[in-house]
Amino acid sequence: MAILSQKDISFIEKHIANADELLKNSNVTSILDAIDKFICIEGFDDNYDLTDLGELAQSVYDNIYHNN
Repeated sequence: MAILSQKDISFIEKHIANADELLKNSNVTSILDAIDKFICIEGFDDNYDLTDLGELAQSVYDNIYHNN
């Protein structure tokens, strides 16, 4: 079972396409993979710098990683 904060859950529900399935399954690796994919697709600007949304996603990723 994954340890997720309310902030983590809110981010996942808002930004990850299959959030319900991921949260129901609670597989940490699957959740982290989905967030990583989101960061790669949505988290960078044209210069490949992290955007504010990318930094938020990275923060959620790091939080989940450290808590599990």
